[in-house]
Amino acid sequence: MDEFSASLAVKKNTAKHRGLTISRISKIIKGCEFNLLSDLNADDVEAYLSECMTMRYTHVSIAEQARALSSMALPCQDIVRKSAGTASQ
Repeated sequence: MDEFSASLAVKKNTAKHRGLTISRISKIIKGCEFNLLSDLNADDVEAYLSECMTMRYTHVSIAEQARALSSMALPCQDIVRKSAGTASQ
């Protein structure tokens, strides 16, 4: 997460934006019990967010769900890009 946060800083994102993004991603990772990169699964993320809405754990709105999914996609895209670059070498 530190590396991803640093990449957000390089892209001139504000500290507030970085904090919110990292917070959202961290909550999803913890809630889905992801331990390894290979554990990441979009269906699990959607199920977790849906459960949050249904059980009203955090009163997650649809807009917040969309932002959380978007936040999760960012580091995943970076990981895929880096993996593709490494595999082609």
